[in-house]
Amino acid sequence: QIRIWRSRWRLVSRGFVLRCAVLLLLWCWFAYIVMQIQQVMATSALYQNFVPTDILGVERRADAVTIKKAYRKLSLEFHPDKNKDPGATDKFMLIKKAYDALSDPVAKRNFVLYGNPDGPTRVELSVAIPTVSKEFQGPLLIGFVIFFIVGVPLGMLSFIRSGKTDVCENGVLRKTMKRLAVGMQKAISPRVARELLVAEESEPASVTEEQEEVLDKLRKELPGVGKKTQKTELLFAAHVHRRRDMLDGGFTSELDDYLPVWQKMALAMANNGVQGGFKESVVASVDLHRCLVQALDPSGDASLLQLPHLTRETLPPLQKGSPKVTALADFLALSVEQRKARISGLSDDEVLDVEEFVAVCPRLAIDKKEVFVNGEDEICA
Repeated sequence: QIRIWRSRWRLVSRGFVLRCAVLLLLWCWFAYIVMQIQQVMATSALYQNFVPTDILGVERRADAVTIKKAYRKLSLEFHPDKNKDPGATDKFMLIKKAYDALSDPVAKRNFVLYGNPDGPTRVELSVAIPTVSKEFQGPLLIGFVIFFIVGVPLGMLSFIRSGKTDVCENGVLRKTMKRLAVGMQKAISPRVARELLVAEESEPASVTEEQEEVLDKLRKELPGVGKKTQKTELLFAAHVHRRRDMLDGGFTSELDDYLPVWQKMALAMANNGVQGGFKESVVASVDLHRCLVQALDPSGDASLLQLPHLTRETLPPLQKGSPKVTALADFLALSVEQRKARISGLSDDEVLDVEEFVAVCPRLAIDKKEVFVNGEDEICA
């Protein structure tokens, strides 16, 4: 999964850059279209409440001489060469249109039919392309159409689909989630939960001669491993036994890559246990996640090492007697007097530290409840 994540990260990085570039081009094109529309709307705004006689300041029944005289007077006043006011140009064009609507037969007909002397207007949008010879303009335009209409949507869809098919919302590969679902069709123990976790990553991978020497050393010194233990299982054991000092040859960085993935997988296993209604699976998965975070061996009496001032050498007296203490939960269930009797070898201050730990240590309790509706076989969540 780590190798898949790394390759996927490289692909996503290139895809992300490509998507950003395409999106930027599309936004630029959209901005250009908006500017064109704004120009058309600004021109159309000039013809709102367009009354030629009011613009020229003449009566509706004025003759041609009066209209022409008013036009000359206003055109001289608002001519751009003489009037430097920013709005003079638009005013001059409006005066010219008003005069055309009263004097030119075609403009007058357009004004009667369409409300402006220019007749029906239409928006024309264009795309700037490099200058090419006429015989290549057709294929070039077809290429642009295919790229923007077909290529861009298909490319975006491909990247979106690729992002959705590989990884679930919880950050675990879909392939891994399917394997976990198959392995958790029934309640699992902590040992099986650990096997499921490392089995997903235990595919054989090439290692250097130096790395093989490190792995052989781990097989000899770490408890609970054998001669055929795979690399990923050895890295897991080195982490939970807190022997990172034995990792050389790049294994430290590789373990740092594995840990976030393992934690996500442990939480996914807990979620599968909840959906399947297996309380044992939920407890085992949550405990496995805790061991990953705290670097504790999920099997055996390692949970007791969380108690302050206790080591493996001082654990045997604590585990003797009745009731039997094999895990931290058993120790927390003891009374104050029973706990003091089990750790009688510690000093008074150290016993107080242990009691402080017991007071703040969280207790995990999971209770299974059944919900039903009379007359219904299934209930939608």
